[in-house]
Amino acid sequence: MKQGKGITPQSSEATEALLLDKTLECLGQRKGRKGSSSELWPLITIDYHTNVIGGVSFSKHFDYLLATGADDSLLCQWDIRASETPISVTTAHDGHVNSVSFCPANEYLLVSGGSDKKAKVWDTRNLQTPLHVLEAHTQVIIVFVEFGFAFSV
Repeated sequence: MKQGKGITPQSSEATEALLLDKTLECLGQRKGRKGSSSELWPLITIDYHTNVIGGVSFSKHFDYLLATGADDSLLCQWDIRASETPISVTTAHDGHVNSVSFCPANEYLLVSGGSDKKAKVWDTRNLQTPLHVLEAHTQVIIVFVEFGFAFSV
């Protein structure tokens, strides 16, 4: 299977995410036998989005919290300990959600960028309405860097 939009696997301290088109595999580390190295094993398979996943981000504050954005316009939050059903879902952009990033300085902030040329700042406790919509970009927003700044390409 091809990886969507050239996304490289994301990781938190104990979890890896392998992106395969519309499906996301979250792998956790399991310690091997005495003296052997740790190995990765499946924690959860996310097969909720109806189109290619364009963005994946693990929270820096809660290692079980994951956000995904996809070409189906949806922004989802997941508790990877619980189930394969998102804990929150919203139609985030008019078009593809290309990038998502948790804020490293505030555990409740999440940023998304889309093909509608907008970056949106969300409160993770309520994804129904963005806190801020940044509309200054003249091109599609493709990626965010670690600190949540948006770049358009």
